[in-house]
Amino acid sequence: MTKNKNKKSVSTKKTNNKKDVKITSKNKETKKNSKLKIIIPLVAVLIILVVVLLIVLTSGKKTISCTKNTNENGVKTSDKITINMKKENINNIVVNKTLSIDKEGDDVNYLSAVKDALEDAYKNIGIDYTIKQNDDELVIDLTYDEEKEYILDNIFINLEDDGLSVNVISEDRENNYATIDLSKEYSDKNIIKILEKADYSCKN
Repeated sequence: MTKNKNKKSVSTKKTNNKKDVKITSKNKETKKNSKLKIIIPLVAVLIILVVVLLIVLTSGKKTISCTKNTNENGVKTSDKITINMKKENINNIVVNKTLSIDKEGDDVNYLSAVKDALEDAYKNIGIDYTIKQNDDELVIDLTYDEEKEYILDNIFINLEDDGLSVNVISEDRENNYATIDLSKEYSDKNIIKILEKADYSCKN
């Protein structure tokens, strides 16, 4: 009789231990589920906020690109203008220009003279610039970002028998050039109209 009682009590303990284990594992699963229920909505909210922020930051941003190639009196130029806008305001204008002179003999000397003249002119006007001289061309990068008027096609070079003349236009009284005022608001159509009048081809 005593042996049977001992067996029963041992068996009961085992059963109780099993029950305790089961209850503990259920608690762990419940905690995990509750954490997931909190984390998933938070992640969803964060994703929505990021998407909304990106839409706000990029809304109204536009880029207009225009190009023009000229070859007059032995002076070849290739212009690319990039206008970065937000809604009706111009953030900045970047002009990339290559210039070469088709004249036998002293090409490099002519290019060097043009480079010096342009650097002096851009310093006086207050334009951010870099000019690099390769063997047969000048590579000119200009940045316009101040709220004032700029003439984008302002370089005029004339080759003559005894030399050359370099003019950088700083005023456009009769609106004959690609003149943009960064302190004013423009629609993209108005900008394209101004540049196409100055023989640029544009797209946006």
